[in-house]
Amino acid sequence: MFRKMLFALTFVFILPSTATAQTGPTAILNGKTIPISQVASLHCNDRSYPIIRCFDTEAGVKADITAAVKSMAVQPMNYSYPYVAIYSATNYGGSSLWLWNPYPDLRTIGWNDRIQSALEIDAIGVQYFRDINWGLLVWQDGDGDVMIPTFGYWNKQISSIRPCHMSGSTCVPN
Repeated sequence: MFRKMLFALTFVFILPSTATAQTGPTAILNGKTIPISQVASLHCNDRSYPIIRCFDTEAGVKADITAAVKSMAVQPMNYSYPYVAIYSATNYGGSSLWLWNPYPDLRTIGWNDRIQSALEIDAIGVQYFRDINWGLLVWQDGDGDVMIPTFGYWNKQISSIRPCHMSGSTCVPN
């Protein structure tokens, strides 16, 4: 009897499950799920993480963010919310991702080595890294509105990004 029970428990606890649990974010465009790789070619935000909401235009993503902020029970004084918008082209052109969450590996959302400019809005600090998993810090900005029309030498070389709040000169992850 003991051997049968041990054998049965082996199947329950040791053998891998055939069910697949979703890991990572899901992208949505016009109410429909899209491949996560398309995030890098649209205008998206991760306010509802792990859902990344995407739009065909930057005006669409801005309207979505504005609606979300206006629906908050307690609104920020300036009706905004701290975020960083990254762009695939210099001078805030191309596709964009408006984010609040850290990404240790931008490959997971199709943005690895694509960032060329950024806007940091409403007192948020941001760290940009050349390598995945926060490897080799190449750019860091403190609190306040920061405009980065180009990363210059570091264009298309950023592989992880971490929004944070500044404590002195230290960037404390959100």
